[in-house]
Amino acid sequence: MRKVIVGILVVLFAYIPSAFSQIALSNDLNEINYATPKDVEIGGITVSGVKYLDNNILISLSGLAVGDKIKVPGEKITKAVENLWNQGLFEDIKISASKIQGDVIFLDIYLKERPRLSKFSFTGIKKSEADKLRDEIKFARGDVVTDNAIVSSKNKIIKYFADKGYFFTKVDITEKKDTSAANSVELIININKNSKVKINKVNIYGSDSIPVVKLRRAMKKTKEKRFFRIFATSRFNDEDFADDKIKLIEKFNEFGYRDAKIIRDSVYKFDDKTVNVDIYVEQGHKYYFRKIT
Repeated sequence: MRKVIVGILVVLFAYIPSAFSQIALSNDLNEINYATPKDVEIGGITVSGVKYLDNNILISLSGLAVGDKIKVPGEKITKAVENLWNQGLFEDIKISASKIQGDVIFLDIYLKERPRLSKFSFTGIKKSEADKLRDEIKFARGDVVTDNAIVSSKNKIIKYFADKGYFFTKVDITEKKDTSAANSVELIININKNSKVKINKVNIYGSDSIPVVKLRRAMKKTKEKRFFRIFATSRFNDEDFADDKIKLIEKFNEFGYRDAKIIRDSVYKFDDKTVNVDIYVEQGHKYYFRKIT
């Protein structure tokens, strides 16, 4: 969750996406009229709170510089907070005025760094699966641990197992402080694949002249679950489904529908162990031979 803590004394909000910034003035309040922004010059900028990043680079990233003319309150302070937030390195940002001398203001940028990754591990899956997932999520020691990185990794893991037929995979990623390294955490990735899902029903819409049973037969691996089907597993697999959609169109072509196309499809949960597959087809015009010489 984004957390940008900002100034005190006089409340001044300046909106930026999903965060608020303020400037806290620790000098005489008579210096600043908050109803009318005051033009000031930046006389100095300090950085506090950080331990592992270069202060000069951080000041440069903020977009503020000594000698700049700014308004207080004004957009440049808001923009500075936004610039720093967009780096994805911090979980807490505060810009305060440490001193005001006439028309000269001295700023302090307080930053709390996000923790960095020391290591990560998997639970609930085989070692061979974990080895393959390491290549998928591409976590590396020293990476900044952000909410976006965790959500992205979850999605990649879910997709990885969905492609293999585990449609209801659940992933939980927890952080554990690593006491052996400063500002570091270990990520524990717990995965519950659940069972491979089978196909309850294959619905094909849009065919006016070809029996649906013939169209289903054209799909070699995307099969409904039936007690009499011994050799076909009826398990859903994304790659097999993609191949079978091509075979489905080829069947339309055999019947003269040369312009047939799939306009959309969906796979959705039927119960805890099965899914339904819906395929919508636009069969188009049927072609005939007129004359063969």
